[in-house]
Amino acid sequence: MLLALGAKAGFIRSLPNHSPQRYLLFLAESGFLAQAINNSSSSPARKGRARQNLTETIIIVCCFEGLHPMIEHESHSHGHRTGIPWFDLILAGSAIFISIVSLIVSIHHGRTMEQLVAANEKQVKASTLPILRYSTGNVSDNVRMVHFNLRNGGTGPAIVEWLRLKWNGEPTSGSRNFLERCCGKLPKPRSVWINTASGNTLPARESLDFFSIRASDSDPALFELLDHDARFKVEAEACYCSVLEDCWLTDFKNQPREVKSCERIPEGQRW
Repeated sequence: MLLALGAKAGFIRSLPNHSPQRYLLFLAESGFLAQAINNSSSSPARKGRARQNLTETIIIVCCFEGLHPMIEHESHSHGHRTGIPWFDLILAGSAIFISIVSLIVSIHHGRTMEQLVAANEKQVKASTLPILRYSTGNVSDNVRMVHFNLRNGGTGPAIVEWLRLKWNGEPTSGSRNFLERCCGKLPKPRSVWINTASGNTLPARESLDFFSIRASDSDPALFELLDHDARFKVEAEACYCSVLEDCWLTDFKNQPREVKSCERIPEGQRW
């Protein structure tokens, strides 16, 4: 009804972009609605109720018009600002600076942890590193005997995958084969003592005599040839690993060479 009255009065054409609420306020403020009520043919009681309803409607509309901008502002808020442009700029710059510093600290912490892990790995390897050494002698416990010795001079156990002896560059297949090739004679029964090194673990700072022959139990000519000549010409070769499965191949003359794994050799060549 109100919109219809406004259309008759020509107000819609003058207010094309206004809402119905603002249009109602305009009609009330201009007195048009009050004049329309007074000119109506209704009874005085009905006119009084109409004026009261008009007053309540205007109050409600006024309240809505006052709250509406506040609600709209809150729904589209973009953060708290102080209202001081230079101070807001300092706050934003400080937040960016703190973020950059935090990123740099995180990167530095990550690199530090990587260095600690690498240092720890090196320490573990150093504490478990085996070093095999080969030697020969002619006296043991004040007893005259020729013996071949394997010693672990490292800091960790040595897993001896295999050990072999060579004569004239060719692998030997046991003590009898070795003595026959080096000295041209076979040993007396039970005159040679053998301790198998291949496939066993040698603890750090421990040694093993894997071949020995006593002078009192062997042929004098064989023992003298072995003691003064043959034992210095023997070539030893071994492949061993650490508990971390790092492996080395050595000829006991040059620096041990690290290998991925120990190659297999014939069973008869394993000492």
